Amino acid sequence: MAFNIEISDTVRFTVRFTTKDASGTEKPASFDLIARRLDVDEYKDALASETSVTFSDFLGTVVTGWEGVRDGAGTPVEFSQDGLRRLCKVPGLASLMFKTYGAEVSVKEKN
Repeated sequence: MAFNIEISDTVRFTVRFTTKDASGTEKPASFDLIARRLDVDEYKDALASETSVTFSDFLGTVVTGWEGVRDGAGTPVEFSQDGLRRLCKVPGLASLMFKTYGAEVSVKEKN
């Protein structure tokens, strides 16, 4: 199968994780992020930039939307930079979103 060198400027990917409820039971959760796809030079520059020293700062520069994020009542939450910052305050979630972004914008070997 041929490869088209002109690929989408955006990427959509699912962030999957578990949280524990008040009784200690693990609850699976996930949501999709939509983000700008950086090329390798842009990616390196963003990571080296003084303004992108944290996972949440980096994510704020690339994430443009989401699906599957809900409030406490189960109502969908519209994407905003403030909402993204709130997600990034959940312990471990910013690093997971960053790691997933890096894995999903990269090509993968097909067996």
